[in-house]
Amino acid sequence: GDVSFDSNAQPVFDGTDDYIIVPDNDDYSFTDAVATWEAWVKPTGNAGVLEHNIMCKANYSLNTREYQFQVRYSSGVYYFFLGQQNNNTTWKSIGSSSTSAISINQWHHIIVTSDGGGNAQMYINGESRASATGWHTSQTNLGAPLCIGATINGTDPIQEFVGSIAVCRLYNKHFSQQEALQNYKANKNRFNT
Repeated sequence: GDVSFDSNAQPVFDGTDDYIIVPDNDDYSFTDAVATWEAWVKPTGNAGVLEHNIMCKANYSLNTREYQFQVRYSSGVYYFFLGQQNNNTTWKSIGSSSTSAISINQWHHIIVTSDGGGNAQMYINGESRASATGWHTSQTNLGAPLCIGATINGTDPIQEFVGSIAVCRLYNKHFSQQEALQNYKANKNRFNT
């Protein structure tokens, strides 16, 4: 994709053709479902699309969706969402609610973490905003690339992000609320939150 950068060297995604592709690697799949996804994002609009991917490991045309970490836009409100699929069968999701809606043109720190025992937690700016049970306890690498700023459908991007994504990190460990807060505090002055 054709990603540009702002004056602070943060990647800016325009919602039409900006994305970053990283080839498939087992390091981006979490076979024991112990994982943490982290991002600093600043959505700036919706470009008429409901779902805007921050990062995902998926290829729609091949039906290989391992996970999608995204901003969702509905009825004028933005939410964070992470969906996870195991062996193309069951889609599990966790998302912030209307009580924790996010604002456009503001930076947000998001962490979603899975403990491998069927539990997931979402933190926004260091605060717990959602939890889920019945989460996957295993994961399979389905061969899809890791994509930042969009999802891939065959060779074409879809669900492109509109705004800035400054940090995307994957961890093969579960985060406590203290660790989520620590990561937020480590960069909050950089993003004026």
